[in-house]
Amino acid sequence: MATNRERFEEFYQKNKGFTAFYGALANMLELSGSEFAIFYTINAYGEGCAQRDVCELCMLSKQTVSSGIDSMEEKGYVTLKAGKGRLLEIYLTNKGRKVMDEKIALVSAAEDRAYAKLSKNEQEELNRLMGKFLDALHGNA
Repeated sequence: MATNRERFEEFYQKNKGFTAFYGALANMLELSGSEFAIFYTINAYGEGCAQRDVCELCMLSKQTVSSGIDSMEEKGYVTLKAGKGRLLEIYLTNKGRKVMDEKIALVSAAEDRAYAKLSKNEQEELNRLMGKFLDALHGNA
């Protein structure tokens, strides 16, 4: 019978597999990890999202996201516009929309197909357990 530590190590390896999968995917799409995260956030939240949204959704530092945005501006993928207060909102250029349509939308569709292989109950249980585990790590459980 496996110990708590052994079961955790199995979980940890699977979690690292997610990280490796998305890193390889970004590389295959010829995007840096931060560029992929920014596109991913825009896909999830819509244009006009802020750098803060990317940091929160993808759990990246402000510096990492800022560097990614700078790179994407240089490549002509995004423009920034003043938002509320000091917020800068991220908008896709035509070139950025092409990347979104040709690359990021495919990722989203693949995730949807994979998630749909789980029953509704399995999806809810997976989300519940991941949330419970995160809360426990943060000392909230």
